[in-house]
Parts: sequence; structure tokens; C-alpha cells
Amino acid sequence: MKNVDEYKRIKKLSEFDFDYASLQEEFKNFVELAANIAGTDISLINIIDNHSQWSVSRYNAEIFKMDREASICQYTIGSDNLMEVPRLDQDERFSDKPYVKQDNGFRYYLGIPLKVGTGENIGALCVLD
Repeated sequence: MKNVDEYKRIKKLSEFDFDYASLQEEFKNFVELAANIAGTDISLINIIDNHSQWSVSRYNAEIFKMDREASICQYTIGSDNLMEVPRLDQDERFSDKPYVKQDNGFRYYLGIPLKVGTGENIGALCVLD
């Protein structure tokens, strides 16, 4: 993502002034539905700022915050298309991540950018298995 685009994205995100902790209840049925439709164990709505990924609504996951550089969704927001990684353990961007390397690590990812009306991707809806 170009620096100008990233600046616009972060600026737009800051205008929302979200209370990330309060969004879990608002979207809980949506993330559960996404996991059920995809047939995956986990579904998340992630908002991505300069340094962190905030899982503002979660289904079957306890994570709330992670460093952006450890995030898969940081790649999803760089495009207007969905991103599917059928084998995280075989993708060089993710194969060394702890959440992939562990015995019961994630293998599958599908993420859809969350775009606001002015065109910036501020996060992603993702499903993991």
C-alpha cells in the first residue's frame, strides 16, 4: 500500500473514534454467521491501525489485539479483493507465525476488506480454520 493511501486510511479510521471493546456485542451474530457459512472454527472483524490489529468482534476466539506485523489481515486491507490462503503453513508470509506453527495452528484464511464509503479499507472480516 502506498504511503499516501495508508495515510488516508489511518486518517479516515481515526475519524470514527471507535471504542473497540464495545463493538463485540454489535457484531457477534454477524461473525457467528460468517463462521457458519464458511464452515470454519473462527471468525473475526478486525480493525487495523498504524501498529495493531484489533479484533473488535470475535467468534470462537479470545484474541483482542495483536501487533500489525503479525497479522494476516494487514495484507487483506491492501487490496479491494478478498484474500484466500488455503494453506497458511505453505505461504512464506505466514508459515513462521506462532499461530500457524503450533500443533493445532491455523491452516486456512479467508479475508474480505471492510471499506468505508469514501473508499478506504479500515479492516477485514476474516474466517480461519
